[in-house]
Amino acid sequence: MATFQKFSMAKKRTKGETLLWLQNSGITVPALCLLSERKWINHKSEELSKIRELFQGELLAVRSSAIGEDSDIESMAGYFDSEINVPFESVEASIERVFHSYQKNPSFTNDGNDQVIIQKMVGNIMMSGVITTRPIDDGAPYFVLNFDDKTGKTDSVTSGSSINKTMYVYHRVNEESFDTPVFWKLIKAVKQVQLLFRGDDLDIEFAIDNNEVVHILQARPITTSTRWDLGFSKLVENRINHLGEFIDSLSKPREHILGNRTLLGIMPDWNPAEMIGVIPNPLARSLYRKLITQEIWREARAAMGYKQLSNVELMVSLYGRTYIDVRNSFNSFLPKGLDNAIGSKLIEAQINYLDKHPHLHDKVEFDVAFTCFEFDLQSRFRQRFPGVLSEDELSQFNDCLLNLLKGTLSKDAPGSVKRAMGQIDKLNHIQRNQKHLPNSHLHPFQIIDEISQLISECKEFGTKPFSIIARHGFVAESLLRSLARVGVFSASRTEEFKRSVQTVAGTMRSDTNRWAKGEIGRQEFMREYGHLRPSSYDVYSLKMSDRTDFESGEGIDAEIESVPDFELTPNEILTLETLLQEHGVKNLAATELFEHFAQSISGREYAKFIFTRHLSRILELIAQWGETHHLSRQDMSMIEIEDLLKMSFSPFTSEIKNHFKDIIEQNKIETGLAKSLKLSYLIRDSRDVIVAPMHRNIPNFIGNGAVEGEVIFLNAGSDALDLSDKIVCIEGADPGYDWIFSKGILALITMYGGVNSHMAIRCAELGLNAAIGCGEQPIQLILQERYCILNCDAQTIKTKA
Repeated sequence: MATFQKFSMAKKRTKGETLLWLQNSGITVPALCLLSERKWINHKSEELSKIRELFQGELLAVRSSAIGEDSDIESMAGYFDSEINVPFESVEASIERVFHSYQKNPSFTNDGNDQVIIQKMVGNIMMSGVITTRPIDDGAPYFVLNFDDKTGKTDSVTSGSSINKTMYVYHRVNEESFDTPVFWKLIKAVKQVQLLFRGDDLDIEFAIDNNEVVHILQARPITTSTRWDLGFSKLVENRINHLGEFIDSLSKPREHILGNRTLLGIMPDWNPAEMIGVIPNPLARSLYRKLITQEIWREARAAMGYKQLSNVELMVSLYGRTYIDVRNSFNSFLPKGLDNAIGSKLIEAQINYLDKHPHLHDKVEFDVAFTCFEFDLQSRFRQRFPGVLSEDELSQFNDCLLNLLKGTLSKDAPGSVKRAMGQIDKLNHIQRNQKHLPNSHLHPFQIIDEISQLISECKEFGTKPFSIIARHGFVAESLLRSLARVGVFSASRTEEFKRSVQTVAGTMRSDTNRWAKGEIGRQEFMREYGHLRPSSYDVYSLKMSDRTDFESGEGIDAEIESVPDFELTPNEILTLETLLQEHGVKNLAATELFEHFAQSISGREYAKFIFTRHLSRILELIAQWGETHHLSRQDMSMIEIEDLLKMSFSPFTSEIKNHFKDIIEQNKIETGLAKSLKLSYLIRDSRDVIVAPMHRNIPNFIGNGAVEGEVIFLNAGSDALDLSDKIVCIEGADPGYDWIFSKGILALITMYGGVNSHMAIRCAELGLNAAIGCGEQPIQLILQERYCILNCDAQTIKTKA
């Protein structure tokens, strides 16, 4: 083995020389030797003999160590070839291939100084991956750990060939913050390496064996550090303790709310991640709060027969990151009249279950909490929560949910679909008959007055009845699933029924077809659908009538599928009505129940379609108000709705534009802080502020068979793209993306969204293959490849790699 010197920090080193220097400095690095190209060419036989003698038949890794690789300005990570698990018999060919790969570099000099690393493979691996001492995109004060603890391979993370786990660890972490001690050992090892580099920020590859020994496989400087704004890192450091204190205080027992603690999640109820984003702009966040999560959510459920809650909110903002208070959510699903002792047991059990199964954070209403009657509720409850309730308590819970169902099935009940649809029809009537002055004729106070009026109407006749109908939709889905489980219905018949339900998406597709054929004009089409926008709450998201790719009907996919008829068979009717009577639901025909299901599913989509028209008008008026004060839509997105509304209540102490410019600048800083904060999808307590695991999602697959093709990502600003035969990726499942279904897309993949979300229903109706709610890492992987294979039968998403 060649000798080496201990290099000074100032000296430029190759990747291999760095590893030798670390090894000599006491860091655990697998045995290795360096081989220059000159020595390989001139003394190949002698070098092969040295390798044989040094490694004694061990499996080897042959890695690149070219001049200029891992420099301060360019890492060239993955640019050259490396090979692993190489037996000695194959090492000569591997070395040749690695050296040959250097010719890909335009600055390759062929001077013989480039090197190859020959290194012993680490055996019995329990975990491997990459850890950076800061996130490479923003330099926030976190270690970023991307690891594989399943395959036993050392390159599964660096090759990008699989979906791995990610964890963010705040720099000032201590051992008590970790549930698994081996991560603390890794952090200590990384800190030792970083100390040798005098605190430089690093990208480190590692492997941990079954004895929990941390092996450093590579260490190189992060090359993006010149682009970081470390001012946000200081903000994180200043705020993180306050954030932890807030979360722990929020989780303490609260008056009139059952449960000893809470969890915070981005998707468990009303899905803010799906509807407004994980880090929404202040206007979108404040509108969502005002229209839904402040009080409408609980008032709607109380009207249906659920527990009347005290004045608590559903959503909290953690320095700009929106989360659902799971305890409040679960309390709102308790049926009215249920004994508090039983309710407390339910809340505790459900919170503990979600804590242990965090991947279900976007499926809580189907796979965690029991929120409505199901025909097999008691047997499923015993299986999920053994011993939590006595048989008598379980029977009481079942009866309360059954009574709630009977009440809501009554057409005249306050929480019925019929009454809620009546409210939505009132809103539609208001929209059809309201005469708006042209925006140019409104002075600023008139604009504020109209915004305030529209918000009041939207809450009373829009989001509240929509909330009721949406809950009926969830109940319908739960009952359909339970009918399949008890054998009344097959899963395929359930899908047939859902596809037979005509929703507003089908009507829109039909009208799109008519527009494409010239049967209706653009003005008529946009009068009905022009308010839809990809992000319903974002003022800078273009509505359909303003999009350049909808100037005419030309190029729109005019082909539509007919909605299949559905009819219950005599045997299904008999079996279902017998089942209903066994559970005390009398005087309800099977056909009436399925009519209710259809009304709930289609009504939910129609109600959302109507109230978002009011919402769109609110956003356009906000933009108009901004124009009168020379503030752009981007500026207005940084103003909370309450800041705008209170201007008609009291005068400002400075000129209006300057007043709002100060608010805008401060909110931009807060948004930057929110991006620098690294928080998990589900937060248990203040420890998760320090160590934030990114829980992997299990997608909700819609459709049958497999499709594969090019992938295109759309956001709120995407415009005029050719989507024909493409697999489309979007972040959330907003109704404003309905226009994509007229573009002949091959399939849909979303980052966020549940099995009963807007886009899930759309895709089921249209028979389009989809994966709803995949999470961030799978989306990033397929976007990196720009191609994927979506197999809904096997429930997999794969890249060509």
